This record gives sequence, C-alpha cells and structure tokens, in this order.
Amino acid sequence: MPLPIYTAEQATWQLTQGYWGGHRAAWEITGTHSVRYSVAASLSAEEKALIAAAFHEWSEVTGITFVETAGTGQIRFQNTGSGAYTSVIWSGEVLAAATVTIGAAWTTKYGSSIGSYGYQTYLHEIGHALGLGHTGDYDGSASFAQDALYANDSWQTSVMSYFTQAQNPNTNASYAYVLTPMSFDIAAVRSLYGTHASHAGDTTYGLGSTAGGALDYLGATTINRSVSFTLVDSSGTDTVDFANRTDAARIDLTPGAISDVFGRIGNMIISADTLIENLRTGAGNDTLTGNDAANAIDAGAGNDHVSGGAGDDRLTGGAGNDTLTGGTGADTFLFSAGFGTDEITDFSSDDRIDLSQISALTSWSAVTALMAQSSLGVTLATAEGALLITGATLVGLEASQFVLVSGPGAAKDAPAALTTPAVGPGSNDNRKITGSSGADSITGGSGDDTISAGAGDDSVIGGTGTDKIRLGDGNDHFIDSPANEVDVVWGGAGDDVLESLGGRDRLNGGDGNDSLVASDDGSNLNGGRGDDTMTGGAGTDLVFDAGGHDLVALGAGNDRYRGTGDAIGTGDTVTGGAGNDTIQTSAGDDLVYGDEGSDKISTGAGDDTASGGAGDDDITLGDGNDWFTDTLDAGNDRVRGGAGDEVLTSLGGHDTLDGGAGNDRLTASHAGCNLYAGAGDDTITGGDSGDYTTDGGGNDLVSLGAGDDRYIVSGDTAANADTVHGGSGNDRVLAGNGNDQIWGDAGDDFIAARAGADTIIGGTGNDTLWGGGGADTFVFLAGDGADLIRDFHAGSDVIDLSGIAGLASWADLGGHLSQQGTNAVLSFEDLTITLFHVMAGTLDSQDFLF
Repeated sequence: MPLPIYTAEQATWQLTQGYWGGHRAAWEITGTHSVRYSVAASLSAEEKALIAAAFHEWSEVTGITFVETAGTGQIRFQNTGSGAYTSVIWSGEVLAAATVTIGAAWTTKYGSSIGSYGYQTYLHEIGHALGLGHTGDYDGSASFAQDALYANDSWQTSVMSYFTQAQNPNTNASYAYVLTPMSFDIAAVRSLYGTHASHAGDTTYGLGSTAGGALDYLGATTINRSVSFTLVDSSGTDTVDFANRTDAARIDLTPGAISDVFGRIGNMIISADTLIENLRTGAGNDTLTGNDAANAIDAGAGNDHVSGGAGDDRLTGGAGNDTLTGGTGADTFLFSAGFGTDEITDFSSDDRIDLSQISALTSWSAVTALMAQSSLGVTLATAEGALLITGATLVGLEASQFVLVSGPGAAKDAPAALTTPAVGPGSNDNRKITGSSGADSITGGSGDDTISAGAGDDSVIGGTGTDKIRLGDGNDHFIDSPANEVDVVWGGAGDDVLESLGGRDRLNGGDGNDSLVASDDGSNLNGGRGDDTMTGGAGTDLVFDAGGHDLVALGAGNDRYRGTGDAIGTGDTVTGGAGNDTIQTSAGDDLVYGDEGSDKISTGAGDDTASGGAGDDDITLGDGNDWFTDTLDAGNDRVRGGAGDEVLTSLGGHDTLDGGAGNDRLTASHAGCNLYAGAGDDTITGGDSGDYTTDGGGNDLVSLGAGDDRYIVSGDTAANADTVHGGSGNDRVLAGNGNDQIWGDAGDDFIAARAGADTIIGGTGNDTLWGGGGADTFVFLAGDGADLIRDFHAGSDVIDLSGIAGLASWADLGGHLSQQGTNAVLSFEDLTITLFHVMAGTLDSQDFLF
C-alpha cells in the first residue's frame, strides 16, 4: 500500500496527539503569554546562544515570550550525559514541567553554531517541550520503510521528523539541516497556542537581514549551504535578498511554494499564509516567480527566467540574457545598457518598459531609431545589449509605454520607417482571391495567399503557402495541402468541414455544426459555437470549443483541449488519445476519457463523467453530481471532486480520490488507495491492499476492507455520527467528535474515537482502544483477543460483556477481574481486557453491561 500524503491538519493531530497516545497538552499562557526557562550553569556560551536562537524561531510562530530566569524555569536545560532527549510532565491538558537534556558531547560532535545539527537538535527538543511529539510513532531510531506513517514525512515538513530529506524517497529535496519550525510544526503549535503575528513590519531575509534569530544566518558572507527553513511573515513589505549568491536559484514567492536556494533543492519554503513582495538574487542562472502582490524582482547577473505573476510587478533581468514574463497586471520591465539580450514574452498595452537608465535615450525618436521588426516581434538594439518584445509590432507600440531618462516618451507621431505598406493584390505567388456569393471552388497557389470565399457553399484548397482564408457563411469545405506550412482558416456561419493535411494550421469553425481535422504536424482547432466534431492528429494539438454538444477525439500527441461557453444541459464528449493530454471542459454535462498517457483533466459545472484511462492522471471535477470510473489497467490517478454528490470508483492503480463537499461514494481498488471524503454524508469502501482514508465531516458509512488501513476524521462535530468497519487488516482508526459506531473487525487494530458517546467494537485480534471524551461503550465478545483500553473512565464509560456466556451480573465477574501493576485486567479463556491506569477497586456494576 502506498503511504498517504498528509495535510497539515493530519500531521497536526500526529504531532500534538497521535504521538502522545491521543493525549494533548500545552503550556497555560493566558494573560502573560510567556514561558519561563532556566539554563544549568554547566552550559557553554555557545550552547546558550543556540537555545536563544531556537527560542526566537519558536516565538515567531507561537507568539510566546520565552523569559530566562535564575530560578527553576518551566522549561529546564541541562547538558549531562551524551544523548539528546526531553521529558515532559503534564496535568490534564496543561504542561507542568519540561526538562531538555543535550549532552555537552553532543554539540562537540554535531556542532555548536547556527546551521549545524547541534542547533537543529535544540530546535527539535524545544518542540517537545512545547507539546509536540514526533511525526511518526517512533523514538530513538527509525527506518522510513518500516516506520513512516505518511509519504511526506521528512525534515522538509517538520523538524520533529526523524528522516532527512534524502532519506525520504518521495521528497525531491537535498539533505539540509533545519533552521526554523517547518510547515507542519507551525500548524501544530498554532493549534496549541493560536495564530499570532510573525515578523510584523517590513522584514528582509538574507543579505542585510532584519529577521533576527537563526534566520540572520542566511545573510552571512560565509554560509553552510546545507540549510533549510520556512519563512512566516504576517505583514509589511518584505524582501528576500540573496544578491550576494553566485549559485543558481529557483525561487517561487507563491504562498506555500517550495524553492531551491544556496545550490540545494527544496530547502526554502514560504508558509501558506505568507506574502513576500520583493526578491533579489545574484550571479546565478535563476528562475524566479512572483505572486499576486505587486512584486519587485531583480534577478541580478546570469541568464535568468523571471515571471511576475498577478499584480503590477517591476521586473529587472540584470546582466545576462534574461527572459521576462510579467503575467497579469500592469507590469514594468527595466532594461539598461550592459543587460545582455533580454526578452519580454507577454508585453501588453498596460505594461511599461523602463529605459531611464540609458542616458542616450532621451526622446521617442531615439528609441524608434533602434527598433526593428522581425517575425518574432520588435527588437530594441543598443550598443551593449538588445531587448526583444515578443509578439509586438512597430505600429502597435506607443511612446507612453516607455519610460525614458527625461520621463515618458513624447506622444507618438509615427515616422515613415514604422508604417506598414498597404496590402495589395501582390504577385502571382502571393495572391489575394475573393469569391462570390455562390458556391465557389477556389485553389490557392504556391505563395502566401489571402482568400475570402464569400457566402455560399464553397470549396477551398489552400495550396502550399502560408495562407489566410475566410470561408464566409455557408456550408464550406476547406482542405489543406500536405505541405508543412501554417494556414489560418475562419469558417464563418454554416456547417463547415476544415481539414489540415500538413503544417501547424489554425482552423476556426465559427458558428454551425462543424467538422475540424488536424494534421499530424499539430494544429490549433477552434470549433466555435455549434455541435462540432474535432479530430486531432499525431502531433500536439490545441483544441478549443465555444459551446454546443461537441465530439472531440484528440489523437496521439500531448494535446490541449479547452471548452468554453457551454451551459448546463449541454455537454461535450472528449477522448484524449495516446499522449499526455490536458483537457478542460466547461459547464455542460461532459463525458471525458483520457485514454493513454498521463492526462490532466478538469471539468466545469454540470454532471460530468470522467475516466483517466491508462497513465497517471490528474482529474478535477467541477460542481455537479459527477462520476469517475477508472480502468483495470490504469495508473496512479489523483481525482478531486467538487461540491456535488460524486461517485468515484478506482478499479486499478494506487489512486487518490477526493470527494470534496457533498454526499459522495468513494470506492478503492485492490491496489490500495488514498480516499478523502470531505464534508457531507459519504459512503466509503476500501479495497484489499490497505487504504488511507480521511473524512471531513458528516454522517459517513465506512467499510475499510482487507489490508492494513488508516482512517482519520477531521472536521466532525457533535452532530455527526459515523459508522466504520475496519475489515480484516491491522487498521488505524481515528474517529471524529460525534456519536460514532466503530467495528475494528479482524486484525490488531488501533481505534481512537475522540469526543462523543461512541460504541467501539474491537473485534478479533489484539486491539488498542481509545474512547476519547464522552460516555463511551466498549463491546467485547468471546475470542476477541488481548485488548487494551487506554482511557477508560469509571462512572462514565461502559464495558459491554453481554455477548459473553456465563456473565449475567457484577457478581459473575468474580475472579475474572484483577489488579496487575497500575492496570485493571479482565481475564477470560480467549479474551483479555486491560484498563490502562485504572484501579480495579474503583470499578462497580455501573461500569458494565451484562
């Protein structure tokens, strides 16, 4: 069974409760919002500095002020022995004391500076002192293959993990020591202490750091590059500044994104609730991506790729040959002498090009004198560099789009050099042909022809050139030549047939029920409005639809299909073909089959039916009551449902099914699946190989099936009540807060019911049972094995022995009940029930059902 990928919420439960056997405890900080700590006199100045730096990072994510005291602190540090461990004492759900022991020999061996494993150890142990456990049920040592509970358990997500980034086969990240609490740690301590402001105000991370604590290390001239960290910032205009670096960086400012810095992979994470505005990098060949804010990104030297994303961004490529993409928003691109050969890929009317640092360009005429038109766009060439404005035309650029040393360019009085000659009839090779209103037959020549067929049912053959053809109204037929040219064809109103035999043609059906056929070289097909039939070729096709009941077969190649304009009640039928296709439908009731390849499918509103086919597919279903059915030979698919009542069925592969909101039905394959039910009253059926299931609330019916399954509920309230059957494996069930009924069935199961008046039937096998809060009933039958109840509350919980012959009353328990150490034990011929930390003398007849 593949390991599940935990969300922050699921990891939070493991860190704050699961590791502690279901118990949860934190410091009581109401009022002072502080915790006192004391340090033994034997600790060195270096060890004390590590403690201070680690506390600074935990303070930023908890809001707790850690105050050193000369007396005995709530958290005590000592450096005796040679190991590293923390002991905690709690009273109920309140931490009473914590002692962190890290031997002096430990920091001698592993380092006593920021960025060392010695520092990381202090960060980890303080996490224990704040109430966090490990990210798995391990202690002392662990093997990922044997002990990991989820696929993304590593230092990349938690400093409380035992696994380095390199030890996790699912993580694309370099081995790197941890400087800060990571994303799962942050979510966990916020669940204990609330969410507070972090790095408020304008903060710089890196060169000239104002972050404080261990993060100041990022701006050092000499740095151990094997470090990883998470940036958490709640306000201000903030900057990541690595302008002193020479190694290539891949930095994404999107909240929640993972980036590559300091020559390592996956070692900088931006928290999901953090917005960083500005970014500077150095001399490496960097790939930089902005977010939705108005970013200022300066890539420095190197051949860089910079994308601004949404927002009004200011992008500077710097020295080197750079590629700049502004994204949406009114963006400004700065270009200066010595910048190399840069390209702007998406210049629009709202954007500006800042040339104010080139002193010679003082007027619009000085700018236009350096411009030249090419097939790619407009190039501005200076003595020390060039700027390509992709897709631009000389007549389309305006003076107001350029910022010069003297300010914006003067109003454009287009010189003769920038005018375009009028289109005339051309030579015999480049012909302009106009048809009549009748049924014309037109054949283009060997040149680049412009053909207007006019009204009527016309037949047009494009010829071998790069042609532009308008068919007009009527039921027209266009057929291309096999030549590898690029034709553009508009069908107009009517039921048109457009066939490309060669070249990357652009076929636009227009209104009507059209038939469009792509060449094997890859074509752009746009069906327009109407019930269209579109067939892809062996190349990579781009297919669009503006509405109607369309039938689309994409063919071989890595194709893209996008449907727009459909209304509820309409719908398309789309088949992907052999390539890795991207299919996006709109609001109709669509039928989508990905066929071969690893496809990406998304449907809009409407009651859709989707199947990925062979390959590892990614499928997102929109709102509506959707169906997903896999095939027996399918790959490992990921399917996300929308707000409707979904039916998601896996027949093959290690699939991930996410029902989303609504009353969904999820069924796992026999290969083992990850099932996410979401809100709503869901029906979940597991397979035979061990599944991972999580449920977001509602009254659910769950049958986990055979295999060692895991079931976790998040989001349930007291009003929800689930019915769960574990099946025959060794299952792990973490139920919600409602009045649940849980059957472990066969196997050695772990069941934690949490709040609510639950009924728990462990079944056969040696089970571990937690009732949680509420008046719970534990049901046992003869032959159920050796079970352990971890939290039996006498006077509230009840043990149901009515199914065991010979027990009719309290008196019949007789010699079956004994005290063994601190535990009360009920012993029968083939059943043993151990009540953890319960004194037998405190039990009476009210605690049992006979």
